[in-house]
Amino acid sequence: MWWTDGSHADDGRVGTTAVFKHGHDWGFRHSYLGTGFIEVLTGKLWAIRFALAVMIGKRNRIRTNVANIGAVSNNSQAAIRQLAHLKPGPEQPVARLIDRRVHDLLARSIAMEIHCVPGHSGIPGNKETDDQANSAQDAN
Repeated sequence: MWWTDGSHADDGRVGTTAVFKHGHDWGFRHSYLGTGFIEVLTGKLWAIRFALAVMIGKRNRIRTNVANIGAVSNNSQAAIRQLAHLKPGPEQPVARLIDRRVHDLLARSIAMEIHCVPGHSGIPGNKETDDQANSAQDAN
């Protein structure tokens, strides 16, 4: 299970992260995406892309240990809707990358679930993801 998020500071800095739990420890991938030209929705989509990229890299282990299903959550209904329809707009290029990664995993017999989980809802993965996304926006 992956939790993903993007964070947008008042001065325009955007950070994005994908967090997973391995045993009792948290692991993450995060990135600082820039200042002023990236919407928070784009940051949230990049976080989903990060999670899928790592899953592709670890696909053999996933197939062995996780019954061929991967799950990614995000706290943005708008991001999930963007993936469902691939509507034209500034987020379309990253949404198409995500769509390709989902199909790459499916071609390797790994089904994906991408779903919305309410932010700030007390779910441990959401809290860790929010903290890491805020750290990523400061990592310039």
